[in-house]
Amino acid sequence: MKQPKTTRIGISDQPQVRSPILPKIISRKSMRPPGSARPGPRARFRRTLGSAVGNAISLACTPLSLLDTEKHQLAKDGRMSQDLPRNLRLLCSYHKSIAEVCRQLGVNRSQFNRYLNGDTFPSLRLMQRMCDFFGVEEGELLLPHGQFADLVRLRPGRMGATVERDVVSALAHDIRLESQRSLMAYTGYYRVYYNSMSHPGQILLALGRIYETSFGMNVKIIESVGRPGRRKFTCKYHGACFVLGDRIFMTVMEMLTRNEVMQIILYPSYNNRIRHLTGVVSGVAARAPRPPAATEIVFEYLGENIAPLPEMRRSALYAPDSPELPEEVREMLTSGTQRRGPLIEAPLA
Repeated sequence: MKQPKTTRIGISDQPQVRSPILPKIISRKSMRPPGSARPGPRARFRRTLGSAVGNAISLACTPLSLLDTEKHQLAKDGRMSQDLPRNLRLLCSYHKSIAEVCRQLGVNRSQFNRYLNGDTFPSLRLMQRMCDFFGVEEGELLLPHGQFADLVRLRPGRMGATVERDVVSALAHDIRLESQRSLMAYTGYYRVYYNSMSHPGQILLALGRIYETSFGMNVKIIESVGRPGRRKFTCKYHGACFVLGDRIFMTVMEMLTRNEVMQIILYPSYNNRIRHLTGVVSGVAARAPRPPAATEIVFEYLGENIAPLPEMRRSALYAPDSPELPEEVREMLTSGTQRRGPLIEAPLA
């Protein structure tokens, strides 16, 4: 007896391997229900094109972590992941601290500690960023520790170049953050008096401000150079304020011309109420031949909430005997100076 003919619905029993980019086109004839009409060429083309476009869009939307290289995936799953923490610790030893490495990489310290301890494996994006920072290739970073240590010893100059280039900025960053708490009591506006370097014999009155930022304490000083009501030009200084020992340091740059940096060193206030901060300022005189100069400087505290505009109008050059200058400020800038040979020492307020 002749067996009835059956129709198989589905794909072939042979395993189908689909490329992640160009999908294999499966015969639609075997998937067509019995009695249905065979689709025309245009319908088959649209169906095939739609399948290919859908796979391409799916691939484009796949996160980078799912497209890791075979070597990266092997390192995450296999033996090489045991060498990565030791290799990272070796590279970090060429830097000032692990905290500095985290700041440079923009990585959370606790998360980076997990990489150093071998608790987890960094993503491909972070691996590439670390390789760029340390100056190695990913394949080198995943080498057995003994081979990697030998490789690093062969090029110590390359490993230390980043340290030499970044040590100053890293140190300055740490000092500013450490000084932030000590300078909180000094935030606010100040009248700034000092003997003019550009107009000898005159006293310059400016407006200054110490304020907090996420990077540390900043300072701004705005000067209107000229007689009262006859302003000639304006200088705007902007820079950092920090504490070293028991002295307040300010390093500011003239932001309009960018041709001068002033260094200011002040005594702190030893009273509960801040009134005056005295010290020394060094810079370059804005007159030929632009000689370097240094003189006494006084910061008179005004408070945190003031109207800056009226104070700005007072900014000008004054004669030493001008009634606009407080008597105690004149004494600090003139008779209070202690001169020992070629040295200029500021009086303690």
